[in-house]
Amino acid sequence: MKMNLTLITVIALLFFAGCSKSSPSNPTTPVTTVPVISSTTAVSAVTGTTAVSGGNITADGGAAITARGVCWNTTTNPTVANFKTVDGSGIGSFTSNITGLSTGTVYYLRSYATNSAGTAYGSEVSFTTTATPVPNITTAIVTGISDTGAISGGNITSDGGAIITASGVCWSTSSMPTIADSKTTENAVFGLYPSYIRGLTPNTVYYLRAYATNSNGTAYGSQVSFTSFQAIGSDFQGGKLAYILSQLDAGYNPSTTHGLIAAPADINTSMWSENGFITTGATGLTIGTGNANTNQIVLVYGAT
Repeated sequence: MKMNLTLITVIALLFFAGCSKSSPSNPTTPVTTVPVISSTTAVSAVTGTTAVSGGNITADGGAAITARGVCWNTTTNPTVANFKTVDGSGIGSFTSNITGLSTGTVYYLRSYATNSAGTAYGSEVSFTTTATPVPNITTAIVTGISDTGAISGGNITSDGGAIITASGVCWSTSSMPTIADSKTTENAVFGLYPSYIRGLTPNTVYYLRAYATNSNGTAYGSQVSFTSFQAIGSDFQGGKLAYILSQLDAGYNPSTTHGLIAAPADINTSMWSENGFITTGATGLTIGTGNANTNQIVLVYGAT
């Protein structure tokens, strides 16, 4: 009986030893998940182009957080493929300073956090940027009109709460010109400013408006119209238009165009003669030679 018990004991020990070798214990591999974001911070300090938000990351999901911040768009459920900030790494709360927004616009925003498992998003919030009005401006009357130029300007009475980046006048042969047409650039930011218009076509009707631009857009003054003067050398009031007075000329009046008209007979260089035989030599034909012609006539005929 003892031998049988001993044999059974040995067999049992071998059986359990075999089982132990064939079933080793295996440790469990940790599972990594995306981070946990408890909240998106309410948007504050909203202006026409900036705002402040942020978020709070309560768990990293078992892997290091490599990026965090807020993302936004003008449509719902923004992602990191849209506009975003990058505000460091790690868990905890963070603040995001948002820039580059458009004025008077509704935006949707979410906080985000990224680890090796992917990107998690916080709750969505919305906000509206403030609307900065365009400047207030009036158009000056047009003066100093010549065949190829004129003078106008504007009066900026308000910048609309934002820096004025461009100002001047714009003009066209069509009504309601814009800065896409011909324009001057004066860089005035407030008050009265003049604009000197050049490159006009003679004897042409033009429409003109003053303009001023800030971050919210371009404002225009009321429209005025004017007609450029006839070209030098053209027929005018029985003669030839010879000259139009400019600012440096005596008798210049910006409100009224003045100039010189040459009579056709003045072109005849032999008209200064005595009985058709004695010419004076007063043969100057170009603008500015009139004084020399007069002096030559006086030299030949005397001051009387």
